[in-house]
Amino acid sequence: MFGVIVLLAVTLAVTFAVESRENITALTADLGLTEEQANKFAPIVGECTRESLSLRTDPILSRAQRRQTEEQMKVDFRSLVSPFVTHDQLEKLDQLLALQWEARPERPVNREGPDGR
Repeated sequence: MFGVIVLLAVTLAVTFAVESRENITALTADLGLTEEQANKFAPIVGECTRESLSLRTDPILSRAQRRQTEEQMKVDFRSLVSPFVTHDQLEKLDQLLALQWEARPERPVNREGPDGR
């Protein structure tokens, strides 16, 4: 049992590191961040990625609670980065954050298996 827990912790840590790096790389390209801006974004993106992974793996939260928490995380992220981006970059960030929901496929409410149960 302990081995499984350690494996899960290592897997989450690697996933966090990869997702965090991918997120900051994508934001740097999409927003045209300078090196200084990217360096300021990095710890914020890292924390948001960690929170997002934690949220996705929380078995207690309902889908509605997850969505509400994700919405609040977007608002918090925007307020944290807004002091060191330009107006144009902030507008682009708002567009990217809005697209996050549009890009997600709708999940069926009833998850029936292949045999109809």
